[in-house]
Amino acid sequence: MKQLSSFFLVLFAFLMPIQLTAQCFPGWTNYLPFTSTNSTAGPLLNFQVKVTVNTLVFISGGNMNSAGNDIRFSNQVCGNLPYFIESGINTANTVIWIKVDSIPASGSTTFNMYYGNPTAPALSNADSVFDFHDDFNDNIFDLTKWETRGTFLSLVESGGVVTGVGNGNWEYFRSRVNFTGPIVIEDRFQAGTSAGFTLGVTATDNRYTLRENGGICGTTYDPDVSTSNTYFDAAYPGVPFPLAGMNDFRAVVKINANYIEMSSYCNLTTSNCNNVPRSLNTYTAPQFNIGYSAWGNGSNIVVDWVRVRKYVSAEPVTVAGTPQGNFVLRPISLNDSTLCPGQAFTMDFDVVGTFVPGNIYTGQLSDALGSFAVPSAVGTLAGSSPGTFTMSCMIPANAAPGTTYLLRLTATNPALTGQNSSFFVTVHQPPMVNLGPDTSVCGGSIVLDAGNQGSNFLWSDNSMAQTLTPTLTNNYWVLVTDRNGCTGSDTVHLNMSAAPVVALGPDFSACPGTILLDAGNPGSTYLWSSGPTTQTISPGTAGTYSVVVTNGGGCVATDTVTVSLYPVPSPVLSVLGNTLDAGGPFSSYTWYLNNVLILGANSQTYTASQSGWYRVEVTNSNGCVGIDSLSVNVVTGREIDLNSSFKIWPNPVNDYVNIQFPSTSGFDIHVTVSDANGKTVQKRNLLANGNSETMRLDISNLSKGIYHISVTTPEGVAPFRFVRE
Repeated sequence: MKQLSSFFLVLFAFLMPIQLTAQCFPGWTNYLPFTSTNSTAGPLLNFQVKVTVNTLVFISGGNMNSAGNDIRFSNQVCGNLPYFIESGINTANTVIWIKVDSIPASGSTTFNMYYGNPTAPALSNADSVFDFHDDFNDNIFDLTKWETRGTFLSLVESGGVVTGVGNGNWEYFRSRVNFTGPIVIEDRFQAGTSAGFTLGVTATDNRYTLRENGGICGTTYDPDVSTSNTYFDAAYPGVPFPLAGMNDFRAVVKINANYIEMSSYCNLTTSNCNNVPRSLNTYTAPQFNIGYSAWGNGSNIVVDWVRVRKYVSAEPVTVAGTPQGNFVLRPISLNDSTLCPGQAFTMDFDVVGTFVPGNIYTGQLSDALGSFAVPSAVGTLAGSSPGTFTMSCMIPANAAPGTTYLLRLTATNPALTGQNSSFFVTVHQPPMVNLGPDTSVCGGSIVLDAGNQGSNFLWSDNSMAQTLTPTLTNNYWVLVTDRNGCTGSDTVHLNMSAAPVVALGPDFSACPGTILLDAGNPGSTYLWSSGPTTQTISPGTAGTYSVVVTNGGGCVATDTVTVSLYPVPSPVLSVLGNTLDAGGPFSSYTWYLNNVLILGANSQTYTASQSGWYRVEVTNSNGCVGIDSLSVNVVTGREIDLNSSFKIWPNPVNDYVNIQFPSTSGFDIHVTVSDANGKTVQKRNLLANGNSETMRLDISNLSKGIYHISVTTPEGVAPFRFVRE
């Protein structure tokens, strides 16, 4: 089929290199990028685009099959685009049509022409590109494309054309495909007198025929195939319509307001066009078909080819970029496709094309769902030559388990992202091992369990069971390997220590001041229920006492004891003359003079033979000790009767104590106040004046307790005791 006149503007331009995002047709070595720009306000879908390529350069350079059989087209996601090589292979002006899937409104799309596979079969196919096409090259008139109306004298496809000989009744054949447009109808035919091209109303024989009329093209309308037709306009479209020789024509047609409208009709051979739109309004037409009509013998129609494509008033402009090597990066195999987090593996991959020296390949792993939205780098390798290579890689330690991981590679120069692996990678869940927190084991044993039954185990002591029973303070670790070869580990520190033994003894009773509770375990820490943190305590009151003991190993023990107190005897010394009486009865008496034991003095009374400080210690039946003491002056003379000679009040005392004396005529009186230990705390003297006297003693500065008063006269000593509250 001869080359058509060029209609689209297709330019070669040397564009900036683009970043490669995918490799289509891995067996092809090169590609040529094209950018097609749509200036209209609507998207163009499945739109036919024509490009002109200098295949002579590619073929002569050994990069393309000599017949162009290896030409392929794809969009940017490797979707195959149908194409048709119209003419000019191995020339500087090879015309190729491509059916581009989508060109956005007021935007551009990029598609690639791949070449460089000498064994690839030819896939050029006009039927897959155009909305309707027939080149009449198979010597069989295709009734799946065409329907005949009327009875031709003959209708034969042969030698690359179809020839229809009329029978005198305006016979025609029409397309089975119907259109609404706008479409471009391009064809090559020769028409005899009254023969020509038809536009028919769908599902009827109503049609318009563009036919020869005195050397130009006129238009008739006809409702059937048996009666004469009538001119719609004998001078429209008026372009030359020679009776001899093939001519190339182009019509732009659409349905407008329910009529067929011809926007343009051209004879491309003579370069004559009528671009004035004309509504063919004899018949209403929701859709239309195309066809060819003959009349009588000698008034034949001969058609070489016809095709129909989509039309917009501003055809897209397509620009070729710079030829590129069809780089291919493709994972082909792993040494192990079932892996574990943190596991090393090797990946074999193919490289097609030569990269710039210094290029770095990076292996990338998808997420568990196969998405590369956030890829993980698993390995790198420097290289630039084509071939098959092996990269050392490692699964990220934090990789989640999954069975649909994918691998791919990237390159740095040129920047390129390769194909996803054709196989999935499985990442197994590693064994979860938890030996628990660091802990102290007190006076017993502990069993460490690594879990993961059925796995292989290796402990820090080289044992290989699932469990371990340690006996010493140490760090213990275990490595667990499951049936997939995945490993997990954990470490724990154990402090093996004997528990402290705390024995406060049984509950007991004792005298006040004699109790000592000892928690033992020197060097430990202590906390008593009464607050102290010492090893021992001496309770002064009855009650229940407990202690918590923590030894150096962190082990804890406790004990509790209840303490009861016996009553303490309370002797009260009195003096009559030189005789001291401790009261009672008590179980035993022991007398002291100036803190020296008086041998043999073990009765309730004792007669003082010398002045000094006397103390008596008594015990009751429980062995508890009571003490009392006073100062005694041994004198000769009359005995003082406290009941008749002296008076003391009040008793107990707060701040002041009063002592009333009888007549002091003839002698002085000495008053001494001592504490319970015999220490003198106050002295007073009263001179004789012959009158009755009252002495007031200020004791507000004395501590609370028992105090003794000794009243000394020339006649003797009168002791008595008071209580300071």
